Amino acid sequence: MPAKRPTQADVAQLAGTSRSTVSLVLNRRLSHRISPATRQRVLEAMRLLGYTPHPAAQMLARGRHQIIGVFTYEPHFPYEQENFYQPFLLGIEREASRQDYNVLLFTRHRHGHRRQIYVDGQNTLHLADGAILLGACPDRDELRRLVQEGYPFVYIGRREVPGCSIDWVASDYTTASMTATRHLLALGHRRLAFVGCEQARESYEDRLFGCQAAVAETSDGLLITLPERLLSEPQSLVAALRQSKITAVLCTTPEIIAALLPCLRSAGIRVPRDLSIVSLGDSDPPFIFDFSLTHVRLNRVQVGECAVRLLLDRLNGRVCSPQHIRVPCEFVVGESTAPPV
Repeated sequence: MPAKRPTQADVAQLAGTSRSTVSLVLNRRLSHRISPATRQRVLEAMRLLGYTPHPAAQMLARGRHQIIGVFTYEPHFPYEQENFYQPFLLGIEREASRQDYNVLLFTRHRHGHRRQIYVDGQNTLHLADGAILLGACPDRDELRRLVQEGYPFVYIGRREVPGCSIDWVASDYTTASMTATRHLLALGHRRLAFVGCEQARESYEDRLFGCQAAVAETSDGLLITLPERLLSEPQSLVAALRQSKITAVLCTTPEIIAALLPCLRSAGIRVPRDLSIVSLGDSDPPFIFDFSLTHVRLNRVQVGECAVRLLLDRLNGRVCSPQHIRVPCEFVVGESTAPPV
């Protein structure tokens, strides 16, 4: 027969203490209540008996699993290095490890259905102490339900949920867009256009607001908003730019610039001689143009780390009201911007 596994009662008997004292020694948060001498006797008894606490029992005693969940509403989980969300995942893992937490990836995806937190009416995130959520287009009804349940979570990206407020950590698109617009204004541009993907509603709004705020600082600046559909209508797009005498365009992402360039080239419009272009975001992998792009660089790893810290603050009762954190971006000047001719 295999040797009997030593128990807390065995440790307590050898150390000359009670089982509750052994339990307190094992509890990191409460071990300070035990005198150093008693604590040392218990640890020595554990060593002599070869006693190791059962992880599941420790988690049950603490009421925690030391697990942070990660769930995404994106169709594909960000495993690949070139995925836009992968740096967020890297930051989450790094900070969770520093905080002595494991990361649990919620990857279940029913064929033909969008990703869901609630499956058969059950909140699948309950396997983790709390969760960090990702994705441009969340199910806001699910987010509202999580709030109603009191389940702790942090969203990466500003997300507005009608009827309630949630914790989120986002890139500071507003300040970055103001900086980018001021750069164009300092070069002498006064007639600017803004074009972006409205599907990611909040980040679109933040970027547009930043551009508008910077233009409002001038007495003669103009910013027009171009509908995204014009990217598939080259002639209408070029006509809109020429009609409004636009000399610089601010795009929310490099993907939009990649779609815009063929339209410009077919019309004989050169970058940056005839038109300056700025991207108010970056991508992985970076798009390759025949010029270095003036763009906003996101600190996505830092956003992931910050989301973990906020979630743990929520779990440990260090915050009460909903928290909204904006992480600064960097502005990189490239070859796609120049003074207007």
